[in-house]
Formats: sequence, structure tokens, C-alpha cells
Amino acid sequence: MTPVMNTNQAVDQRSRATIMSELATVLGRTDASTTSIEAAIAKSGVPKQEISAKFGGTRELILAMVAQLSDLMSAPLTIDSQEASFTQRLVEFGQRVIDFYATSHLRSLYRIAVTDSIRHTGLGRDFYEAGPGRLTQRLTHFLQTAQAASALRCGEPAHLLASHFLSLLRAELDEADALPHELATNPLVR
Repeated sequence: MTPVMNTNQAVDQRSRATIMSELATVLGRTDASTTSIEAAIAKSGVPKQEISAKFGGTRELILAMVAQLSDLMSAPLTIDSQEASFTQRLVEFGQRVIDFYATSHLRSLYRIAVTDSIRHTGLGRDFYEAGPGRLTQRLTHFLQTAQAASALRCGEPAHLLASHFLSLLRAELDEADALPHELATNPLVR
């Protein structure tokens, strides 16, 4: 006989990662009309009390989701492997950023953060620190390490190089916005 779980037990068993994954699926399928995290949560079917129990609130959920994406995108930069060259790791990072932007829920999170930052003081700053700022910091550290090892011979400060590189990726992303999905996610097709 299968035991019957009450709602509180189900809340306790669903992990933060599962909640973020369920919400990411909803955000990945939404259009530009979804501009609040509450609307996305309602579409996901995750109870608000579960969000509060696991994250503390919707603000913390948004920050956890953008931090998770930042970590996933920057993974090639943090791998301690002598097998992958500086160039290979940088190319993989750049491709990952483009792919995540084109195929994940990242755009929806940006749209929600911009909208919610009007209602929640400091959310914009915190979102930047957890997402784009974190990504820039990791790329800066990667480039500093490459400069110290003479794998990157450039006299410019690593933070400036990281900023320029991410700007180039954003320009690529803006161009990809105008293309059909198949072309946007595969630069070899263009």
C-alpha cells in the first residue's frame, strides 16, 4: 500500500533544484508577456508557500536562478584541466553564453528582473551581481590567470578584456535575435 502524502510532506521533498528546474521549463516556454515571477510561478504549479519555504521569497528565487545560470555558463572557465587550452576554454565559454541566451530561460529572467526591479529596491543591483557581474568576475579571473601564465599576452587589464569580450558576445546575441532559432544557435549555418 502506497502511503498518502499530505501537501506539507510534498513541499519538504521537492528540492530547490527541482523547483528551479520546473520554473525554468515554464520560463523557457513563455513569451514576452510574462513579466513577473509570480505569473511564471502560477503557470508552473509550484505553490507560493513552497517558494517561501525553500528560498525565502520570490526575490531570492530569481537570484538563485540567475546565479545557477551564471555558474553553468562559466563552467569552462573554472575547470582545472591542463588538457583544454586557453583558447578552447574561452571558445567553449563564449559558445555556452550564446547557447544559454538563445535556448534557456535567461531572457525571461532578465525581463522579469527589469520589471521587478521597479517594485523591489535593489533587485537590479543584486541581479547584476548574481548573474552578469558574477560572469564578468569569473571571466576576469580566468583572463588574469591566463595573463600570469603567459597564455594571454595583452597589456590591457583583465577586467576590461572581460567586459569587451562579453560585449562582443552580446552583439552576437543581438544579431541572433533577428534570425530563426536554427540559425541563431548554430553559427556554422550562417
